Amino acid sequence: MLPGKRVFDVAIEGVPVIQALDLAREAGPNTAVSRQFTVKVVDGHLDVTFHERVGNPILSFIRISERPDRTVS
Repeated sequence: MLPGKRVFDVAIEGVPVIQALDLAREAGPNTAVSRQFTVKVVDGHLDVTFHERVGNPILSFIRISERPDRTVS
C-alpha cells in the first residue's frame, strides 16, 4: 500500500490514542509497527475503535495483558 492510501485514527476506551495513522508512510511496506498503551477498563470489555480517514483501517495482531502491578479487590 502506498503512503496516504490508508489513514485512520485509533481510540481505546473512547479515548483517541493515535491520530491519522498512515502505516505505509511511517514504516514502509510489509513492516510491523508496535504500539503500547495502558488503559483502564471499567465495564469488563476492552473497546478499540478505528475511524477511517482514507481507505480501510487494518489490524493484523493485538496482544492484551493485565498489568503485573494490578491488584484485585
